[in-house]
Amino acid sequence: MKCEVSIGTPFVEHPQYYRGASVMHEWDEVFVGVGETPYRAVEDALDQAAQNEWEVNEIINDYDDEATPCNECGEECLDNADCELLYHCELYVRRV
Repeated sequence: MKCEVSIGTPFVEHPQYYRGASVMHEWDEVFVGVGETPYRAVEDALDQAAQNEWEVNEIINDYDDEATPCNECGEECLDNADCELLYHCELYVRRV
């Protein structure tokens, strides 16, 4: 279905401590994407919305696909495979 979309700024968080998201009174649904880069987190949220029949295929994802959570956590990770931080992105949708 046709929709209006608002993409929240991707942020780094440990999945265990994610604060959650709510649609409140303005939006019909919210999808939370998770990924190793901001781009992948947004893509995950867009994929979830598309699977729920929202028309989001024309949304352009121009977020960074090179950044890593370790760049932002302030700690030096010896091996990125040990890093448990991920990017999260909230995608809000409502009918138009």
